[in-house]
Amino acid sequence: MTGTGLAPPQIGIDRAAIAVRTPDRALALLNPRVVEESTRTDKLYESCLSFFDVRGMVPRPLTIQVEHQDPDGGYYVATFGRRLARLVAHEIDHLRGTLYTDRMRPSSLPAPAIPAATAPSAIADGIRRVGVCGHGQQASPRYRAGCRVRRRSAPAPRRPRRSGRS
Repeated sequence: MTGTGLAPPQIGIDRAAIAVRTPDRALALLNPRVVEESTRTDKLYESCLSFFDVRGMVPRPLTIQVEHQDPDGGYYVATFGRRLARLVAHEIDHLRGTLYTDRMRPSSLPAPAIPAATAPSAIADGIRRVGVCGHGQQASPRYRAGCRVRRRSAPAPRRPRRSGRS
């Protein structure tokens, strides 16, 4: 299973919510927080919209329990396992200003990302990956400094073509 997710701080919005999409479902969790995690972990490669050109080997718990709210203010606890647990935990980390690179072991180095043509991710699904640095004050300096994607200014107006002779 592969998936993509987004936390509002990644795009400059100061809200505690995450959105997660897998091939078979989409989730939106409001005010999520991990309340319990398993002691058993695994290590898998993770990538991120903030660093879309690299990926890293990250240890994460196999299952997590997440408390979250619905739009009416009701509280719920959901249990996520395996890769969905990894994806949800990754997005919740963004709410705290933590990147997957902060969770990598010191001896582990980021690796080049899988080329878009072979990546089972948002790129392969036809969604353009973009990252905008707008992480706000809750983000650690390492988080802000790590974002290499720059905002694009408005494109320059096109000059009219000259036709024929002068």
